Amino acid sequence: MVARRKNRYSSDRPIESRRQDLLGRAAFAERLAKDIRAWHGRDSLVIGLYGTWGCGKTSIKNLVLARLKRFRSKNPVVQFNPWQYSGRDNIAAAFFRELGIALRLESESEDAHDRSEKLARYARWLSLGGMVTSAIARAVTAVSGMGNPDQQAITGTVGAGMQAAGDALRQAGEVADEGSATLKAEADALEKSLLELKEALEESLARLKRPIVVVIDDIDRLATDEILEIFQLVKVNANFPN
Repeated sequence: MVARRKNRYSSDRPIESRRQDLLGRAAFAERLAKDIRAWHGRDSLVIGLYGTWGCGKTSIKNLVLARLKRFRSKNPVVQFNPWQYSGRDNIAAAFFRELGIALRLESESEDAHDRSEKLARYARWLSLGGMVTSAIARAVTAVSGMGNPDQQAITGTVGAGMQAAGDALRQAGEVADEGSATLKAEADALEKSLLELKEALEESLARLKRPIVVVIDDIDRLATDEILEIFQLVKVNANFPN
């Protein structure tokens, strides 16, 4: 019988379980899982796992989640990978959409459905703001480039720069109008500002029996401005109870 040769290549995929751990990281992951499970505060707790590219952060994350599962933890777990939305979506809005979907799947109760709707509405507001900001940023870029001789050489005339700026501003207006029309279709959206929506969402999340475990991975794969958006998401938008 011919012995099976060991392949010299590796897929370099993150590990999923303790039995795959050849570097002794399971003990650290178990301690971290115990700390997460022991948290009963109503305020949000943020834990950062730092390491160089390729050192095994995702492997440790997988070990932590596997351990929480073995603990039979009843905390809802939401895994969010912003890299999947990089360059094509408002990351904060995408996060709250995913959070709403996960919470709706956790329970069929009326309260869970209401909470999911609030999260979806909050995501739409954030998405609208992101679209308008992006469109206005393009207009500002067009205006600022008009005084640059190199830019004038590319566009041909200052008039072309003015037209580009005007087109971008019109697009921003169209985006805002489209978003407003969508929000007006909802019964109470006319009367609720973003702050009011956030306060209603805070009250709803405060009623959760157990804190939600949110895992955000692959932050170091993002562009610099998207990394800043993630930190803003954690600091400003994700400071909800539970």
